[in-house]
Amino acid sequence: MSPHQVPESPKPEEPKERQEDSDIELSDEEEEDDDDGVFDLRDPASYNSIYPPREEGPSPLRPSFAKLKHLLTTYTPPQEEELPPQIQQPSDGKKSRLERPPPRQHLLQSPVFQVVNANTVKDRYLFLFNDLLIICKPIMDENIIVGDHSAKEARYRFRPNESSLFQVKNIVELSKLTLYLSRDDQLKPSVSMAAATPRKMHPLLASALRKFETNPDAAIAYLVEKQVLANEPLSIANFLFKTPDLCRRQLGYFLADSKNNDIYDAFLDCFRMVVLRLDEALRILLMTLRLPSNWEELEYVIERFSKKWHDANQNVVKFHEDMVVKVVVAMLFLNAECWYDASSELDVFWSAREHKERRDRQRLTRRASMYMLVPVEFLRDMYNSIVKERLETGWDKDVEAGDAPEQDTIITVTPHRFPTRLTKGVPSAPITISIAAPDPGLQIKLRGQDLVCNPNVLDFSHSCIQTFTVTGNTLGRTSLMFIKSGSHASRYVSPTLPRTKSIVVERPFMRYTFQIAF
Repeated sequence: MSPHQVPESPKPEEPKERQEDSDIELSDEEEEDDDDGVFDLRDPASYNSIYPPREEGPSPLRPSFAKLKHLLTTYTPPQEEELPPQIQQPSDGKKSRLERPPPRQHLLQSPVFQVVNANTVKDRYLFLFNDLLIICKPIMDENIIVGDHSAKEARYRFRPNESSLFQVKNIVELSKLTLYLSRDDQLKPSVSMAAATPRKMHPLLASALRKFETNPDAAIAYLVEKQVLANEPLSIANFLFKTPDLCRRQLGYFLADSKNNDIYDAFLDCFRMVVLRLDEALRILLMTLRLPSNWEELEYVIERFSKKWHDANQNVVKFHEDMVVKVVVAMLFLNAECWYDASSELDVFWSAREHKERRDRQRLTRRASMYMLVPVEFLRDMYNSIVKERLETGWDKDVEAGDAPEQDTIITVTPHRFPTRLTKGVPSAPITISIAAPDPGLQIKLRGQDLVCNPNVLDFSHSCIQTFTVTGNTLGRTSLMFIKSGSHASRYVSPTLPRTKSIVVERPFMRYTFQIAF
């Protein structure tokens, strides 16, 4: 066959071998239009016979080859608008130089105290960057110790300057750091009164309170059966002490029963009588319960209370516990004569005394010689306290029971959670207690050891909203008591108003604290 002669049909093997050896994938459309001829490699003229020359110009490439050639031989520089904002083109025609901001930015630095415990702190210095927190220990010398400076600067012993040196203690990535705030710091004081919704009492507790009004033993057994309480004196005593809506008359009878002596002892331990004056301790007890009208039970309540107070303060009290009982009885006599006109119809103690005298036909006398062993200053303080403010020994009954509402009225507290921490000498944020409408038959008395409440009595006679603050003057743990009193006190329930609230009074440097973990 002549090399210049082109066969009418191509060989079948060529397209197959070419297709198998090709590294470029062809689309289906290109394979259908492919009609290549056979040429002789030794005769270049065969190219012209297969692909005759065109006058328009060179033969166009296939689309796939054209795309590949364009990618390999063409370079398109990035447009100016696509450049990052950090890259600046020089205007003087010189070689461009990339000017980028530093990858780490300094945000804040400040001296702080690292709190080891309630009495110990360490000097630290914090450097905050956009991605790191560096905790340093300042190296102290005479050049950087704070001397005569302003009060704000004098809060810390360390004042940095250009010569300050630091020892790096920790380098923490912000992405691995966790910040913890106390519950008090998380509360929002801006919550409006309208947004606060009263909390409803739990059905189990409401049922137990109703049972307690008629049968305290059945109410306690009910809570033990429901596994709300453990069948042990401490658990039952904590419930009786912390539940503000219990019937005080029934509580007095329950604790006066000699079979509940372990519960009564645990109940008295909840009052924290250490370094608490006798008149204040007695006042708090009588605000919590009502004295029983039977003299033997009343005497039992007073004797157990007097012994507990004497045991808690025996380091400062120099007379016997029997004398404490006599002083308490004398205080109750004085209270009945000053505030209840010595009437058995008004005062429980005076009524029990009269029944005792009529039964035994013997008058309970008070002789001055009985108190010879008690310091005169102590007796004078007790006398002045009773004359200034009465003890709650009246009958626990509603003088207007016929007008009582069918359902109990709920007392609302704002904020919802009471503060658990106070700074020594700094008043708390205002705490608001509100009821549905003004009621002259309701007062709430505030009592706390080494706590100053302003005001200490909330009277709802003319307003349904009362606000107070609390200030702690002694470091350590203490408690604040809320005692409902008045002729209508039994009509109100307070799911958010506890009978007692534990509060910790801290040093000033603990006022603004946070915890970090990494």
